[in-house]
Amino acid sequence: MAASLIMLLSMVGVQCIFGSITRSMNRDKGYDGGFAWGFFLGIIGIIVVAVRPFNENRWREE
Repeated sequence: MAASLIMLLSMVGVQCIFGSITRSMNRDKGYDGGFAWGFFLGIIGIIVVAVRPFNENRWREE
């Protein structure tokens, strides 16, 4: 029982790290949010956000 709880918490922790990475990448590209990409998709979410184009409209507004 304790081992499964530790495993669950470690998996959620890793997914939160992936979510933080994708949120940071998304903000650097001019988009809001992006945490869910990494949290739910992991490495695939990082790849998806990495290949997104920069949001040119966002940079023009500021």
